[in-house]
Amino acid sequence: MLLQKERLPKHLVITFREYFLHTQDLMNHKYFSRVLDTLSPGLKGELGVYTSGEWIHRVPFFQGGPKTEHTKFVTAITQHLSAMLFPPNETMIRRGDLTDRMFILSKGIVARLGKVIGKGNFVGEDVILSNGVRHYEVRTLTFVDAMVLTRAGLQAVLRGHFPHKMRKIRRASIFLSLARKMEYFLDELKFLRTSPEHTWSRGDETDWFRARMFNDHDLDLESSPLHVATQSVLAAQKALAAAVALDSTLHKRDDFFAVSTCVKASYTLLQDSCSRCHTGFDPSQHAHAPVLP
Repeated sequence: MLLQKERLPKHLVITFREYFLHTQDLMNHKYFSRVLDTLSPGLKGELGVYTSGEWIHRVPFFQGGPKTEHTKFVTAITQHLSAMLFPPNETMIRRGDLTDRMFILSKGIVARLGKVIGKGNFVGEDVILSNGVRHYEVRTLTFVDAMVLTRAGLQAVLRGHFPHKMRKIRRASIFLSLARKMEYFLDELKFLRTSPEHTWSRGDETDWFRARMFNDHDLDLESSPLHVATQSVLAAQKALAAAVALDSTLHKRDDFFAVSTCVKASYTLLQDSCSRCHTGFDPSQHAHAPVLP
């Protein structure tokens, strides 16, 4: 009646009718969520692990840990999921969107960067990045029923006592952030290659990429950002080594592992980058680099 009253074009009437016909699962989920609220915590946990088992084990940073913690975590996650329905040929994720939500596919097919993704999979795993921006698009190929986990919902869950999950998510966010930075520079390099003035050799491109990772630097490395970066990395290594000397249990902590891994990787890249420059500057000779555990 509403569609007829508004005198919509026939193709829009057909589109809306198809959409409403596919909302049955959406309505069922909303009713199911209200029923879940009446269950005991134990039953919620068992049901959550069973119903989420198909997708949650495919998310690397949601896997593992003590069984009790995992069950409680899955239960908490399922209570922060909301249902959404997308029609065919609609953009779920746009390039430039904030990394503020993750989609779990309950039904339907989507396309991401030329790859087809179906039921039981997920998109938007970069929800773990704070203030991140997406550099890809996800478009639906069919009607898609999806469960949505927002960053706010994930953060609310992590405020509970889930130490193992917190460690895995922290590590994943660090490495994903580094990977994104490298992807950005690779895209920039691909753009530079399209210029007719681009005559760099592979070695020149490698030097450029490493320099971009630590900011552009001049030939005078003693006053360049590369030199400053080296000094910062060496100072960080000394500080971490001094902290371990005071408390030998630090190396077991996840935040210490993440920081020390990044510092080690940075120092290795700096050494390699400097060795390729023709200035003779060597960070390993410039100052003593302590060995981290």
